[in-house]
Order: sequence, then C-alpha cells, then structure tokens
Amino acid sequence: LDSQNEPDIIAINAASTALALSDIPWNGPVGAVRISLTDNNELITNPTRKEIAEAVLNLIITANDVGNVIMLEAFANEPVVESHIIKAIAKGIKECKIIVNSIKQLQANHGKTKRKLDYD
Repeated sequence: LDSQNEPDIIAINAASTALALSDIPWNGPVGAVRISLTDNNELITNPTRKEIAEAVLNLIITANDVGNVIMLEAFANEPVVESHIIKAIAKGIKECKIIVNSIKQLQANHGKTKRKLDYD
C-alpha cells in the first residue's frame, strides 16, 4: 500500500488468489482491474490516484477466465460516448483474463486440493 495507488484492486486479486490456493471450494478465481479513460480518450489500466482524479471515466471490473463479468462499477464526471465505455469494458475483461490465468497457474503449482462438500 502506498500513497499513489488505490488498494481495492489489489485486495480483490489477493482474496481471489488466497481462495484459489486454499482447500475451500468456490467458483473462482476472478481477476480485477481498474480502467480509466482520459480526456484524450486513452485507456489506462490500474491508474494512479492522480490519474483517477483527472479521468473522465473510472471503471472497476471483475471477471473470470472466460470473460464473464462478475462485478462492474463505473464513475464518470461527464457524459461518456458509448463506444468508449465498450472499449473500456473489453480492455478490462482482457486484463482480468490475464490475472485469472496467472492465478490458475499459481494454483496448479502450489494450490491445495479442494475439499468435497458433504450435503447430508
């Protein structure tokens, strides 16, 4: 944690990784990223606090390895063109897939066997 970056995205990815490595059964992992849109229509992945404050759009997205969106939050300081929102979501999904694949690789190499749930 530092004074330049928000901790929420790191916290989501850390929790997803911890669950993936544990023996707790769940339907993950998921990956999370923040995408910001600048006034020059540039997309920034995981922007700093300063970049977030200056952005036209801030989007937080959580997705799984097949691109299903689990969570989507967006904040805009002014109206945003629909095509820019779609590009931001697509970029976020792509970045989330990279994170999920990294977590899955870590899980394959170091994860515990998942517990079987007994429904009596």
